[in-house]
Amino acid sequence: PPDNYIAFGYPVVTGDYETIDYQLGGTIPSRCNPSTKNLLRNNLPIFNCVKGFKVYFGADTDNNGTVDSYYDNLSVTAFDNVTKIYNNLHTITFYILTHDGGIDRNFNYGSNTVVYSDNEVGLNISFSLNGVTDYNNYRWKIIKVSSKAINIRGVELSD
Repeated sequence: PPDNYIAFGYPVVTGDYETIDYQLGGTIPSRCNPSTKNLLRNNLPIFNCVKGFKVYFGADTDNNGTVDSYYDNLSVTAFDNVTKIYNNLHTITFYILTHDGGIDRNFNYGSNTVVYSDNEVGLNISFSLNGVTDYNNYRWKIIKVSSKAINIRGVELSD
């Protein structure tokens, strides 16, 4: 898959899976910085003017109901097999880089990096604006969207 793309699947009926795709694309409104895209959910826009997004997975490895660690991918020991994903995945958190309003030639953002310190989970999330045209003239922000992973169940498949 391309950069800035993630898909989640969940069972609708045993053996069948519904997939939810998140990716950047589509035609942006004229107020958006030309380096941005829309954040699409199954090809429908849910956020405009998005430069990028990051996804973190919260793991509860000791089964006490709270997250022990956050990971930016599922290729770690906490999630290295299907059973561990079902048992350990506790939260899914998106950090979305976007901007408020359109270009403002009288505004100076002042940095080529946007940083969000998420004290709730102990993460510092940053996005670079290098290569973004007129980045200083936009009001950049990071939006956090977090959800608990519930009703995840495994299905044993036989050969």
